[in-house]
Amino acid sequence: MEIRFEITNDELAAGINRALAAASDFTPAMLEIAGLLEVTTRQRFEDEKDPTGARWKRSARAEKQQGQTLRDTGSLESDMNGQWDAFNAIVGTNLPQGRIHQAGGIQQVSAHQRTVNSIFGRRLDQPIIQQVSAHSRDVPQRAFLGFGVEEQDRIPQILTDHLERAFRGRPL
Repeated sequence: MEIRFEITNDELAAGINRALAAASDFTPAMLEIAGLLEVTTRQRFEDEKDPTGARWKRSARAEKQQGQTLRDTGSLESDMNGQWDAFNAIVGTNLPQGRIHQAGGIQQVSAHQRTVNSIFGRRLDQPIIQQVSAHSRDVPQRAFLGFGVEEQDRIPQILTDHLERAFRGRPL
């Protein structure tokens, strides 16, 4: 006994073949996913929230200057970049401070010199060079990378749309 399935409709067969071909190269979908991840990651800097929607612990600098956490110079946010290929979409940063903010933890700070240009909010006539001893500090987790609700909803839809466009013979 056997069950056999055979497609005799040429249009259906062509659609299935296009979908199978599209399944071997998801580059257009991965480009769209990388773009989505970049946008949602940058939005987390604006909202000061992690992927689950939990607020970041406010930094002392942001409190003091009435600014935003992780946005002092903007270098971490502006370094976010996406990469993609046929089967992968990645967003991240190569900056060393990215890891400690993403995961939190103890950060070792080497001895160094600091230039002081103002004291108690008053600008100095001449900068002062201050020696800072080696120390460590506890950096709270402020995750900015990850999959939130929006990504969990949109990514499967992007992949489905890619295959559906291929099946229907529409441009990918």
